[in-house]
Amino acid sequence: ILILPGLGIVSHAAIWGVGSNTIYGRGSLVVAVAVIGIMGCLVWAHHMLTVGLDLDTRAYLMAATVGIALPTGIKLYSWNASMLGNPMRAEAVSVWVYGFMCMFTLGGTTGVVLANTVIDIVLHDTFLVVG
Repeated sequence: ILILPGLGIVSHAAIWGVGSNTIYGRGSLVVAVAVIGIMGCLVWAHHMLTVGLDLDTRAYLMAATVGIALPTGIKLYSWNASMLGNPMRAEAVSVWVYGFMCMFTLGGTTGVVLANTVIDIVLHDTFLVVG
């Protein structure tokens, strides 16, 4: 839920960075953000997979966490299509948006891998999952 304002800022920056008036796939982007808001309320406990939750709860949280990757992918696709379909301004905002998309993609990739409960438990307290 806390990331939704940041996603709006990135969407506006992606539009501004190419000098466009609209973002590619606006309707699907709006639906994706709404789904992320709803799913964010349903997967709030997925950060506690290693603290002794019962098996059914871990299975639900694993499936729901993997399921949130689809609307996130739609967002990233919309941003990429908007920025790559238009000539980019040589501005710091465009570089910031591309940097954010790269970091968000890397973080999302590790999030999908660590959504698997067994992998999360095995990799806990390693250099990948510190804590």
